[in-house]
Amino acid sequence: MNQLFSRQNLPLVIPALIAGVAIPLSTALINIGTGLVVLAALAMLYTPQGRSHLVQAFRQPFVIGCLALYAMFVLGMLWTAEPATAGVHMLGKMRPYLLAPLIFAACSTRAARQALLGGFTAAALLSAVVSIASGLAQHPVMKGMPGDYTVFQTHTYHNTFLALVACGILAFWLAGRIPPAWRKVSALVFVVCVVDILFFVSGRTAQGILLLLLAALVVMWQGRRGVIFALAGLAIALPALYFGSNVIRKGIERVQVDVSQYQQGNAETSVGLRFYFWQHAVILIKQAPWLGHGTGSYEKQYRELTQQYKGEFARANPHSDYLWLWAELGIGGVLLLLFMQGTLAVQAYRLPAPERWVGWTLCLCYASSTVANSFFTDNVTGTPYVLLGCALTAGRWLSREPEAAKA
Repeated sequence: MNQLFSRQNLPLVIPALIAGVAIPLSTALINIGTGLVVLAALAMLYTPQGRSHLVQAFRQPFVIGCLALYAMFVLGMLWTAEPATAGVHMLGKMRPYLLAPLIFAACSTRAARQALLGGFTAAALLSAVVSIASGLAQHPVMKGMPGDYTVFQTHTYHNTFLALVACGILAFWLAGRIPPAWRKVSALVFVVCVVDILFFVSGRTAQGILLLLLAALVVMWQGRRGVIFALAGLAIALPALYFGSNVIRKGIERVQVDVSQYQQGNAETSVGLRFYFWQHAVILIKQAPWLGHGTGSYEKQYRELTQQYKGEFARANPHSDYLWLWAELGIGGVLLLLFMQGTLAVQAYRLPAPERWVGWTLCLCYASSTVANSFFTDNVTGTPYVLLGCALTAGRWLSREPEAAKA
């Protein structure tokens, strides 16, 4: 701890700590923390080591993937109908991917990685404790409501961040990397996160993602045998959760009701609106499947389409980044989004377990979640993706290995 907050490390540690704490707590603070990390990385350029870190960052697969994705949005400005308004706004939304080299360079220092990931874990645990306390008292606070006791972020984001923390702890536990003195505390944090997700907060997407990630970790740990263990665990857990968790059961029932109402012509439900958005996004994609309609064009094209079809629900995005990027940037946008995700998996592969497993869970979490959400393009999740991706894969966290990731 003294080494982490040494005078030499403070210029990087404090911005990284602020950025990590901000992720589960405040979208505005995420922007502030990210800006401070970028400024700290720029200040590093006055030293030979800092310049070396930045040069190495440009050689990393994940950074290359982030820059390639951003370059596609820049290229899409050439044919968009909204270059000076929505197009520029979209480039601003995607700025974390442009800043990835500087963020990765800052995270090349182990102290910065530890500060960012430690701050993220502590803030996520705080949100879980407050959530459970408000649920037990049946008194929602901040963004919570009766039966859905989220706190600082909406339920999908709240649960997603807790799922990442829980899976990170489990990965280190399975790899035998948690010291005996910390095992009880780690087990308690894991249980608090999982209980809050499954019993107190109603984010259905993230609840499913948690179970998926836990099963995937078992497979990473045990290989082929892990597939059997994971399937057996899910076969036991799913019925138990359905009958044991009021939150899970009501969530499933709401999905059934939403689908039924959509089939009857009522799209004004959580699931129904997604079906409605996806249906019209596919129409836009068919109009320009190869190049798309251009950067930032989705909202305008969607509004014109829904007016043409006498639609009722306006929306700036289709609640799926795969559809969004295809509609705006064509097939190349989808391929580059998949490529960028793949570079994170490759970057994580360079590390030993459990850091490798945690990197893969982040990749799997976002790849799955963004099917029905805008995880890569929404600021509240897109910026954390770059921050966590860099911190998770820039090097090992706790061991005394060389600081920088291999080129």
